[in-house]
Amino acid sequence: MNKRTDHRSGSGRQRMSARNRHILTGAAVVAAAATLSSAIAVPALAKMANAGHMHLAARIAALTTVDCDSLLGPTPAHSSFTQPLVIPPKVDRRSSSTAVNLIIKAGKHSFSPSLPATDTLGYALSSGATDVYLGPTIETRKGQPLKLTVANALGAHPLANFIDQAVMGTQVTDADAPRGTVHLHGAHSEPQFDGLPQSTFTPGQAFTYLYGNDQDATGLWYHDHSWGITRLQVTAGLAGQLWLRDQYDTGSVDNPLRLPVGDFEVPLTIQDRTFNANGSFAYPIGPHCGLNGLPDGHPNQWSPESFGDVATVNGVIEPNMKVVRTVYRFRMLNGSNARFYNMRLARIDAAGNPTLETLPLNQIGSDGGLLNAPAPLTTLRMAPAERADVLIDFSTLPVGSQWRLVNDALAPYPGGGDVDITQIMQFTVGKGTGPAASVPATLRGGSGQPKLLPTALVPSAPAQPGALKATSTRTVFLNEIVNDVGTVAPPDEPVHVMMGNQFYADDVTMTPRATKVEAPALNSVEEWVIVNTTGDAHPIHLHMTQFRLLNRQNLAIDPKSGETRYLVDRLNCGGRDADPTNCAQGLPFPTATNQGPWPAPSADAYLKGGVILPTASEAGWKDTIIAMPGTVTRIIVPFGGSAAGIPAPYVGDAKNAPVQRFTGNYVFHCHILEHEDNDMMSPLVVR
Repeated sequence: MNKRTDHRSGSGRQRMSARNRHILTGAAVVAAAATLSSAIAVPALAKMANAGHMHLAARIAALTTVDCDSLLGPTPAHSSFTQPLVIPPKVDRRSSSTAVNLIIKAGKHSFSPSLPATDTLGYALSSGATDVYLGPTIETRKGQPLKLTVANALGAHPLANFIDQAVMGTQVTDADAPRGTVHLHGAHSEPQFDGLPQSTFTPGQAFTYLYGNDQDATGLWYHDHSWGITRLQVTAGLAGQLWLRDQYDTGSVDNPLRLPVGDFEVPLTIQDRTFNANGSFAYPIGPHCGLNGLPDGHPNQWSPESFGDVATVNGVIEPNMKVVRTVYRFRMLNGSNARFYNMRLARIDAAGNPTLETLPLNQIGSDGGLLNAPAPLTTLRMAPAERADVLIDFSTLPVGSQWRLVNDALAPYPGGGDVDITQIMQFTVGKGTGPAASVPATLRGGSGQPKLLPTALVPSAPAQPGALKATSTRTVFLNEIVNDVGTVAPPDEPVHVMMGNQFYADDVTMTPRATKVEAPALNSVEEWVIVNTTGDAHPIHLHMTQFRLLNRQNLAIDPKSGETRYLVDRLNCGGRDADPTNCAQGLPFPTATNQGPWPAPSADAYLKGGVILPTASEAGWKDTIIAMPGTVTRIIVPFGGSAAGIPAPYVGDAKNAPVQRFTGNYVFHCHILEHEDNDMMSPLVVR
């Protein structure tokens, strides 16, 4: 083969799927921000034909043919802010050991009366359910174990045409008999119950997950994590929220923190979607679709990201929520595949337009639980998979006033170039009043409150009693493989997105890699330095544990190429901009070596400017963190519980603890779902 690909980090690219090329006008295409684009030539994609990964042409032939030139979307004209927000059903297991039984099944769901019903998937509470999308909100409590039994009753996949058999992990049966697995995102789970990508079960099978619930109160979420098709499963509807309670945040009226409960505690699952005129999902088709002569393993239908052209909240397009004059608690989840949001709550004028008047969003919690005190925010940034626990005070607002949640984050974030969404949902203030309530001054450290968050220290800082301090540092880097000029495919389009230039699985055995993987020791605390050499922001998620953000710092940029100097000097040994006198390890093609390089070289010599400290909304426990382009992101990660003297938000891992010691195989990955499917995911072994 004479095909070539290269490793490149180009926010200068304006990446669009074939679908988005149809629906975007020239005015809608926003020029990218800081450019990071240069080519690094590498050998052609290695052949992957074997028993576990059949020849690409044969796998594609097993599926329904995709019309690569068909017009997908845009969403037809529809009414905005007229449909009421729908609240998912709630399953309360705060004081009960009764199992929660869910069924993964297909159905139909109406996102708007302006559209025909959509073929969807969801987590149903009964086999007879027909309106199926997302799942119920599950409530449970710290110290009260939860048993979750999930049965797979799937048939033909509503997005079967977009399954890409060239994506590792995909199976030819996924179109008609899709696999399933459930990952409780943010949970301290044993590996056999973590919902790992390869831990799937097929239609007619069921699996029971056991969760020890040894974490502080927080908002988690559950979603499908099936290897190679996660993006399509979640798009179709396989996601739901889970609220973990404790003795402080009980979910009852008399909770010590005096937080809103009942009708005044509301889940908001925010997703972007595009719909065809017949109501079906308009998922993007990748730029390589239908091309002849692609190397084996080269993606076909896969699109680098998916961006919808309308916002949905709890399965309703741009809903309106009627509120009374009191304080509400909103459990916000960015459940989108790839879209970031930067939201503010804007007052609407008489003409129906957002004004500059903004109502504060008082964030009280992040991924892993409560902050020390509410953070009053003008804007709230959320990456895919992040959660924000927010109080909004409507108590003094004029009756009849309208407040719209608007968004100005570009897509892909932060450079732009794809379709943007500017409005999400609306709140209308009614005449009634709710319970007397206010935004508390503090959330931790006071009477009837949990302890203050431990201080997170950089490794060079002196030790402090009760502080969270790393004893070792681990560097990981993010990169992409894109087409070089001269291939049969469009130039500058991603072929794979990578975690440390390695595939998640061995390309011969199709099993997760067992060597050259991150393997922290149980009861250790590490500083992770995440080096983003790409041009996009990536939400990086670690399974099994919560962590704290230490800081961020910019990388020096090479003036000749626009690339990070780290990439040019330390990784780019074979590219046109390589510096042979400084290049230390090189960036070999991953299928040829499976080495990475590994471990990743330090980026210390390539830092620029001072450190950027966490914002108030990022000061708590996290399980998903934004790695900005051309930046190092430093997090401090405990791999063990407080039984070992580590002030983590869970208490397990001691031999005599009520839960087992959590060692074994996990993963970490980018939570842009198109990226984790292909192939920005890596094994993580706690030993």
